[in-house]
Amino acid sequence: MSSSTLRQRGGAAVAQASVEVAQIFSNLTRDQAITTVRLQAETRATAIGAATDSLKVVEMEHIPLSYLRGDARRARVCVVGDIASTWSKGTAFACPPERRSREE
Repeated sequence: MSSSTLRQRGGAAVAQASVEVAQIFSNLTRDQAITTVRLQAETRATAIGAATDSLKVVEMEHIPLSYLRGDARRARVCVVGDIASTWSKGTAFACPPERRSREE
């Protein structure tokens, strides 16, 4: 990012929200296991303040586990997203009820 872009944004850098979910599955296909873990990661990323339209899968891993029964496999997904610019009462960063103003 150029210095002129930083000046236009006030010079502040904003990090992205990231979530990694790993789980062991039995008797699911590879695609089902990865889809399940991806949806969990996206839900958690949104819960910590990531904008849903900016979520991206940056890492995905699938490992068959031959030492476990039932066609076991480990699926891992890492999702990142930009921090949402507006907050609602339902987000993880909303003020607790005792700190909200009476006008809400």
